[in-house]
This record gives sequence, structure tokens and C-alpha cells, in this order.
Amino acid sequence: MNRLAFYALCAAATLLVPSARAFNIVANGRAQAAVLVDPQATESAAKAADELIVYVEKMTGQKLRRIDRPNTAWKTIRIGAPAKFSKSDEIAVFVNRRGELEITGEGTRGPVYAVFKFLETFGVRYWSPWRETVPEVKSLSVGNNFKLNHKPAFESRSGWGVSHSGHEPRFASWRMKMGANASVPKGFGTPHVVNISETMTRKYLKAEKYFAEHPEWYALVDGERKRTQICQSNQEAVDALIAEVRAELAANTNCTSISLGSDDNDKFCRCDGCRKILAQDDCGDTALEIHVANQVARAISKDYPRAKVSILAYWTKERPPRKMKLEPNVVVGMALGRNYAYPVTQSQAWMEKADGWARAADSRIYIWDYYANFRNFQEPRPDAINIVPNVRHYHSRGFLGASAQLSIGTFSTFGEMKAYLWSQAIWNAEVDADKIIAEFIAANYGKGAGQVRQYWDLMVNALKKAEAPSMGNYGSNYEQWFTPEMMFTSWRLINEALKLTEDDPLANRQCEYLLVAVINDFVLRWEKAEIEKRLETARLTVPIVSRPALVRQLDEICRKYRYPSYWSEQIGWDKRMDDWREKYKEAER
Repeated sequence: MNRLAFYALCAAATLLVPSARAFNIVANGRAQAAVLVDPQATESAAKAADELIVYVEKMTGQKLRRIDRPNTAWKTIRIGAPAKFSKSDEIAVFVNRRGELEITGEGTRGPVYAVFKFLETFGVRYWSPWRETVPEVKSLSVGNNFKLNHKPAFESRSGWGVSHSGHEPRFASWRMKMGANASVPKGFGTPHVVNISETMTRKYLKAEKYFAEHPEWYALVDGERKRTQICQSNQEAVDALIAEVRAELAANTNCTSISLGSDDNDKFCRCDGCRKILAQDDCGDTALEIHVANQVARAISKDYPRAKVSILAYWTKERPPRKMKLEPNVVVGMALGRNYAYPVTQSQAWMEKADGWARAADSRIYIWDYYANFRNFQEPRPDAINIVPNVRHYHSRGFLGASAQLSIGTFSTFGEMKAYLWSQAIWNAEVDADKIIAEFIAANYGKGAGQVRQYWDLMVNALKKAEAPSMGNYGSNYEQWFTPEMMFTSWRLINEALKLTEDDPLANRQCEYLLVAVINDFVLRWEKAEIEKRLETARLTVPIVSRPALVRQLDEICRKYRYPSYWSEQIGWDKRMDDWREKYKEAER
């Protein structure tokens, strides 16, 4: 049993029954403790105290007082007291020698994380920016020997999914509650910024600014200068880049991360100078990016010793260098492709590349993972089963950070569950994935949870039994292993779940999101012979009439939710439905 789970059970044991030997926060509907922000605490401790007060009131109906010094009338909950920590964002919650409940953490964010994770031990859950579980109780207490100590699995933690990607306050609040640190709400501490992105020709040496006057600064592709990449061997271009980076660092003294990732294409320079750089190592376009990054890193190391330069191991730059060395202030964002139907440890190519990058960068690696098909976010894709095994492997390698692109869009198949599981795992790599999935489905699908769990298990078992499943970022072969019979079963299960949740609007909405994914699959695959062949035998239990009828039903649901943004990476549901209405209106006539 992992540490957090153990202490959660300890806390739960005293959740409802106050005890003379326990630290009682609320007993029998009356507050027993008050909240004190330690005088030496960071600014965010005040926010942490506010959050604790809000959630205790939600749970018990009792609003804890704020006090400036210990008071004999109340037990003291001390927030943000300085302590010795060995890792960024480490948290500690315990009853100290003075009999105070101390809630604290490392740095500017630690006290806030400590409060949110402490609340989780009482059963509070932050499922998504839209839903959470807050138990209603009369008493809250912990034993006098209660301890919650945790070091996050990675120093940098973020994600890009349906629950992560909004800019509204509720998204920022949810990310904080889940332990992410790449962006932090105002007053909750300073963000931990590690810039791993494609900046060349977009942010630095912008083509629209320089190309007309200096075409030689840009890539020679098929004998012609193109704006796709810079010419990495052109010293004038590199010097101009160094000047831009130094200007940025001078203007922003808090900046510690400079990304020099090449633009998102494979049109790199092949001039004579760049060919010479490529010949220095057997690592393809990786050599070009290292050549530039090392020069920038050397140019800033003396004046800006805290700043790190990042490169991106991605696409044509996946191969690690064998001969070229990385400067000590160069870090690697590693986004290696693979078959996402399996854990990373089952990909020999991934493992070999990861070994090479670990050697080259001395494990100064930030993983960038993927759990989505960007061409169809609604396809049957239970790749979430690989999240925890993968995260544990990244942690065992000593990677510094973890981020992932997950399914986005309101109707993405189990998109919110993926986001929740990913966030829990990168905070604590030892979480129990099966337990988290079971809790999530039970809490979010109400009386329909049994049917939804069967739908999830149907996909998982189909994937595990498939002979050669393939999942990429831009496609998969799920049609080969998620059979028409499974489609019909999915239709039945989700419609049953909708019927069971008619008196629960929130759960019913979640079930309707899944129905969209099921209908989406039918519309896409209707022309396949196996669908038509099995339709007649399924008609008694699966009331599917025609594809135009399905499109009409889908359009009604989309209109109800104002046509959400993402059907795929490229188009939203409004465009998808426009296309389908036009395509099938003749068939309907």
C-alpha cells in the first residue's frame, strides 16, 4: 500500500468520531480548531488557509476562525511554517510537539498543495474543473500520530487535456488542486516554468521579420531557401538568435527556461554547412538542433547561470547523439513516438532511444507523452491503462518532469478520466490506477456507473486480447479489434446508463457525452460491410434505424452543448456536423 493511501485510511478512521486522543477539527457539529498562518510563511499560505476554511465549511457546515496567535480556546492549525525539505513542492502534515496540526510544504506552492492533499485524505476529490466530491460530516479529526509526507514524483508537472487546457479560473484552480505547477493561480505561488516548445521561426528569428532581408538565415530545401527552419550553420543567424535570447533574459530576470525547439515540420536545411554538421554524428536532424543549442547555452551560461536551454527530441530528431555532447545547461524535452497501445517498456525502439538520451543529457529529461488520436478524439481508445505503468517508468529513470497531450474536447472518450488519472500519477507515481478508475466512474456516472464500467472494461479487454493493436497520434487500427458486436453492446450499455440517470442531471450529462462517442463510431463505420450485415440481427435490442437518423440525433446533442470545439485537432463539432448533414441529407430523402 502506498504512503498516501495508508494515511488516507488513518484519517478516515477518525473522520466521524471525535476522540480525546485525536486532534479534533470539528466535533459533533462544532468547530474545535482555528487556523493560524505562520508569521514566516510564504504569501501563498494565506490562500492555503482560505481553501482549508472553505472546504471544512463545505464538509461540516462549520467555518473555522482565523487567528493571529495560538489561543487556549481553540486548537491550532498552523499553515506554512518553515521546514527542511529535500525536494521541490514536498509537503508535510502532522501534529507537532506543541499539539498543533501543522500543514506546510516546500517553496511558494507547497503549503497550498499540502492543504489540498490533506483534504483528499477525508475523501474530497477534484474530478474535473466542473465536479468534485465533498463528503458531508459532523466531525473531522486526525490521530495525534497522523503524518502525511510526500515528495512529488517530478519537479515539473503538467498536462494538456480536456480538464487542463482552459484559461478560466476554474481550470487554473483544478490544476493547482491536482498538484500541477507549470501554471499557478495568482497568489498561490510562483509557477515552475520549463519551456519545451517549438520556437524557432515562430518566437526567435521570426521569418516574417527577417526572411525578406536575410533568406540565407533560413533552410535550404530542394535548392530553395524556405521559411520552415533556420539555417543552423549560418553563424550570422545563430549570433542574431543569441542576441534575441540575451535580450529576453535581460528583460525578464525571472526567466530560467529558453526553448530552442525547431518548428513542427521536417523541412530542415541541407546546405553544405548543415550537411557538415549532420556528418558529425549519426543522429539525423538532432545534430542541427544540438549545434545551435550548445552555442546559445555557452553564450548565456556566465551571465545567466540559472537559465537552461531546452531542445526537443521529436519526429526527425528522435535519435540521440552518439558523439556530440550537450552543454551542462542544455536539457531535453523527449517526445518519442511509439505504439501507444502498449506501455513504453514494451517498445524496444523507445527504450533504446531513451537510454541514449539519458546518457547524452545526464537524465536532464522532461517527458512529453501522448494519450490521444488527434484525428478523432472520440474513438474507442482505452490507452489510459498505460498511464501509471509509463509514469512509474519515467520516475524510475529519474526524469525531471512529465507532461502529456491527452484527449481534448467535451465529447472525447473518457477524456476527463484520463486527465484526472494522469494528474494523480505525476504527483504520486505509486497510485493504484484501478482504484482511481473505479472511484472516478462511480462518482461521475451515478446510477449508470455499472453500465459505464462495463463499457470501459469492454474496450480494455478488447485491446488486451487484440493480436496486433496499433495506436498512433494520428491514427489507429481500432476497427480491427473493436468489433461491430462491441459497438452494439456499447450502444445498449450507454443508453441503459442514460435511462438510469434521468433523475441526476450531472451524471446524465456525463453519460450523454459517452453516447456521442458511440454514435460517432457508428456514423464513421456505417459503410463497412460488417455493420450492415449485423444490423438486422441486432435490431431487436439495438434500435438503430439509419445513418441519417444517427446524424440527426448527434446534431441535437451537439446543439444542446453548443457544438464543442474539438472533434479532432483540426476541426470542431460545428464543422463535423456541417459536413455530415450535407453528406447524408440526400440519403435521408
